[in-house]
Amino acid sequence: MPVPYQATYAATKAFMISWSRALAWEVFGSSVRICVVAPGPIETTMHEKAGAEHSRYMVYFPRMTPEAMAEAAYRRFMRGNWVIIEGFLNRVVAAGVRFIPGIMLIPAVGWFFRVRDAEGNLQWPEGWKGPTGQDAAKKK
Repeated sequence: MPVPYQATYAATKAFMISWSRALAWEVFGSSVRICVVAPGPIETTMHEKAGAEHSRYMVYFPRMTPEAMAEAAYRRFMRGNWVIIEGFLNRVVAAGVRFIPGIMLIPAVGWFFRVRDAEGNLQWPEGWKGPTGQDAAKKK
């Protein structure tokens, strides 16, 4: 799924899912097992470091603890799952985005992932001229 404002992360995740599924097929029938974990939001400092702790995905989507995700991933790995998507809402979103045209999907996902401050105001990258033409750094 394309994720504006976290494009590199989303592209890396898409690559890892594709690569892991292909690799799992290559070793199928041997004693080697491959799986990939694609969690939703996890309670870590990654979101704060990215300046996204107030983004709508962090506000509206449930977060898992790293311990709960590790336990669920291990349980599903032992069952033989190749791709592990934990959480009902995460699985619904992962299945549903396949049926939404990109022209609708990308802006909707961008709405959830846009970096915002604690009051919900959009945050612009440093040095970028926002819609008013004023330098973002000078607005502070």
